[in-house]
Order: sequence, then C-alpha cells, then structure tokens
Amino acid sequence: EMVRDFQKIIGEEAKEQLAQWYGIDHPDAICACVGGGSNAIGIMNAFLDDPRVNLYGFEAGGHGPDSGQHAIR
Repeated sequence: EMVRDFQKIIGEEAKEQLAQWYGIDHPDAICACVGGGSNAIGIMNAFLDDPRVNLYGFEAGGHGPDSGQHAIR
C-alpha cells in the first residue's frame, strides 16, 4: 500500500501528459516490468479501473527456479 501510494504519481502524471500532449484520456495499453512491483503499480495505478486500458506486466526470463539463473526473488 505504501509503495503504491508513493509511486502512483507516475501514473497520474502519465495520464495528465496524455491529455495535454495527445488529447486522449487513456492509452490502449500499458506495459511495465514486474518483479519488485513499484514500477508497475506506479504507472498502472491511474488506469486500474479503466477497462479500455490493457495492462501487461513483464519479468526478465531465465532458466527456471531451480537453475539459479532467473529473476525470481
């Protein structure tokens, strides 16, 4: 909750700039890296309740959890 509250300014600013620069109130999609979570929730928070926006989270690949070569925390 605290991370979301601090990071949500990212999404709020993105929403404002979309309106200001492009005259639109939402993007078609948002793509963000996940793993730690703060980047994703920061940009996505302003659009969570908007069904028009597709939200995608991506994590770095690897060779599976047993290999030691992965992005799992």
